[in-house]
Amino acid sequence: MKNIKVLQCFLVTFLLTSCGGNISGSQTNTSEMTDETTSVVDSSLSTSSFDTTSENEEPINFSIIGLNDFHGSVNEKISSYGYYEYGLGKLSTFIKHERNEQTSFVISSGDMWQGSIESNENRGKFVTEAMNLMGFDSMTLGNHEFDWGTEIIQSNAELANFPILAANIIDEKDKLSNIKSSALIEKDNVKVGVIGIIGSNVYSSITATMTEDLIFDEESKYVIEESEKLREQGANFIILSIHLGAADFSSNLIKSIVSSDIDLVLAGHSHREEVEEFYDNDFNVIPVLNAICNGEAFSKVEVQFDPKKQECEILNYDVYSFDDVEYTSLEEDPEIYELYKSKYDVDDLKNEVVGRANGYFTSTSNLPVMAAQAMYEKISEEFAQYDIKGSVHNQARANLESGEILYDDIYTSFPFENEILIVEADKHYIYDLASTSNRYFNIGFDVNDISDETFYFAGIDYVILKDFDTSECIKTGLFIRDIIVDYIKKVGTINSSDYY
Repeated sequence: MKNIKVLQCFLVTFLLTSCGGNISGSQTNTSEMTDETTSVVDSSLSTSSFDTTSENEEPINFSIIGLNDFHGSVNEKISSYGYYEYGLGKLSTFIKHERNEQTSFVISSGDMWQGSIESNENRGKFVTEAMNLMGFDSMTLGNHEFDWGTEIIQSNAELANFPILAANIIDEKDKLSNIKSSALIEKDNVKVGVIGIIGSNVYSSITATMTEDLIFDEESKYVIEESEKLREQGANFIILSIHLGAADFSSNLIKSIVSSDIDLVLAGHSHREEVEEFYDNDFNVIPVLNAICNGEAFSKVEVQFDPKKQECEILNYDVYSFDDVEYTSLEEDPEIYELYKSKYDVDDLKNEVVGRANGYFTSTSNLPVMAAQAMYEKISEEFAQYDIKGSVHNQARANLESGEILYDDIYTSFPFENEILIVEADKHYIYDLASTSNRYFNIGFDVNDISDETFYFAGIDYVILKDFDTSECIKTGLFIRDIIVDYIKKVGTINSSDYY
């Protein structure tokens, strides 16, 4: 799987280093950030010094396990897209096994909680507690950690036995006081520093109301600043854990990575497998790894630390699929099952039969149209005073198979807590919406037949708040998943051919 692009990386490095030493960054003033939000070392972790003068000190081998975009994928299964998802129970067994083999650092690059009924119903607490049992060492915030607001992030950070990181979020109102910038973790006389960054451009993937008073700053300067701080603290090896795909790294971000003390980049967000190589100014390799999503794969890096030289050497790295026999043959960790059954069991709700699907529904065509139709009928009835002309929904999260529909199936396809909003817009907005990719909709009428230049329509908050301010919206207090469930129960059987 390793994707070695030596010539390309040499050219990239040459071009970047020839541009000069100044790293451009945002002009945003971050001097008012509190010590808590800019903490470099997690105070609960040991940072004691150790004697390196002995001639008998042998090299220490350790590994780094990277996971990203888990999205609450609690159960082992084949997804609606045909991909194998490992599940929380086997993931726990695997990580504990790796820890028994040698010293291991387990790092998450974000989007861990949101995506399944088992995790959403408790707002990520189950996954966080399971991560505690596995011994995760850090987690970077992803965009979907914000789906339930900053208070949930704060409470889960309190529950976690590991630091949750995001160095480049400017938080002047102290809404994320439990979130750190970086952490220094010591095991077996090896000090590993981790910098957490959330890609500044993933801000657009968060419902606007959930990030009020927060600024997602440009990443580059934080990579430089935090790596310098971690070296001063004695870090032997530094990881950039970033919720952003390597293909979307800006030139400034790449400059900061190759000119800093970063040894490894663990990426996320893109839901792609990425194995890239950057080179620092001395032409040392910096691996950049992204382990797809939903527990389909993991990143692994093997490193050797020389205590006498106080230097680390990367021995091997790659992204590995969990569908290999050596991983699928592992038993599920009973400790995870016991945690679920004792505190977070939602089996009765997830197995409730909602109705039937006649034919296959895809996440990018007839399934979101069905959701828009359900929304249109509900809002037209309950808010008749606005004479709703249509509704808008973007693509679903997963396909829907033909046959019996369980509540869990609806949750998998529509995992987000999207409230329905009503707005007044003109014809041109609807025309533009129709031509925008990934915004599948059902307006229920021909725009050309409407004499009025403006009219009301409904949509989920994620879509509407990209184009309208909250002051322009009418809140309904209704949520799309509930509307879809009620709609299917009323109809009984939904026919795939009816929603194109």
